[in-house]
Amino acid sequence: MWNVDHFYNEMLNGLVEVVDHLPGMSDEFEAVKHLWQMCHRYGESIERALRIIRERHDHPYADVPQNSLLQLVARRAYLKEPVQRLIEAIVPRLSRAIPQMFAKGKLPKDEADLNQKLHARLDAWRDDLVSEHPTVSFAGARVIPDHALTKTDLLIEAKYIRGGTTPSKASEGIGDDLIKYPQRKHTLFIVYDPQIAILDPHKFQHDFESRGKCTVCVIR
Repeated sequence: MWNVDHFYNEMLNGLVEVVDHLPGMSDEFEAVKHLWQMCHRYGESIERALRIIRERHDHPYADVPQNSLLQLVARRAYLKEPVQRLIEAIVPRLSRAIPQMFAKGKLPKDEADLNQKLHARLDAWRDDLVSEHPTVSFAGARVIPDHALTKTDLLIEAKYIRGGTTPSKASEGIGDDLIKYPQRKHTLFIVYDPQIAILDPHKFQHDFESRGKCTVCVIR
């Protein structure tokens, strides 16, 4: 769907590594145009194939098979950034796991206890998880995120709202984190609110997600 100029702007970092190695190209623009034409033809071929598959197998009176190519196309998952697809896989897992971990009044002692249990849950699923590791620099100082997935640009921060932590204090913490972390990083904030201190979780989420490169998940 991109024209050659948009292709150049979006793929600049990758193009820099390959345009000088294409044989028979007189200049950089010619090389970029050649690569764009190749990708464009490939995209059109994929589109034609998907249209044929849908025409033959997507019956309007039948359910779409789970985990099938038809379901992938229907959900348009391929249009989402990889980090967004990862978040959509993490959030349901933690939304189920955290209430189960702290059922029957066994609440975490503090935020460190919550992070320790989050690490155990995520580490069993991903092999690229690091916790409390100084991987981010801000204004010459090292900033330590609660968790980071090294194969993606995703950071995970946990906030625990309890007696001494009001929603406004949690908001300040989220705001501070968004300032410190680089724009290329996406931050997933896991806000555990077992006593329902946040009266309007949807507004709480929207206020941050509309301003910063982040996703806020309130779990109760």
